[in-house]
Amino acid sequence: MNTPAAARKLAILHTEASRGWGGQEIRILTEAAGMIARGHRVLLACPGDARIFREATRFQVPAVELPLGRKRLGAVFDLRRWLARQEFDVINSHSSTDTWLVALARLMLRRAPPLVRTRHISAAVPR
Repeated sequence: MNTPAAARKLAILHTEASRGWGGQEIRILTEAAGMIARGHRVLLACPGDARIFREATRFQVPAVELPLGRKRLGAVFDLRRWLARQEFDVINSHSSTDTWLVALARLMLRRAPPLVRTRHISAAVPR
């Protein structure tokens, strides 16, 4: 019997390239903690020197250090190799840099999870 999608527990990867600390990063950790409280498996991927990486512990959100801080071709391949060994139902990216890296890495995966891009600013997207 299939479990309804609304009742199924998901494996969710959040990605964040920002090294700063503010509303965006706090929202990511708060949302991730809320998903964990609802029984989902959540992991945050971010640069190891980012403040969100250090703060994740305080929010009880597991985090992994990945080279997401800069748009580099090597980072795309590193991320692809790492994602190929993981099993996520969805990836939620939050910054421009990590969105580009994840989007390109997904193109090289046999079974790529859907990518959701969350925008945290109210500026219009240029055409």
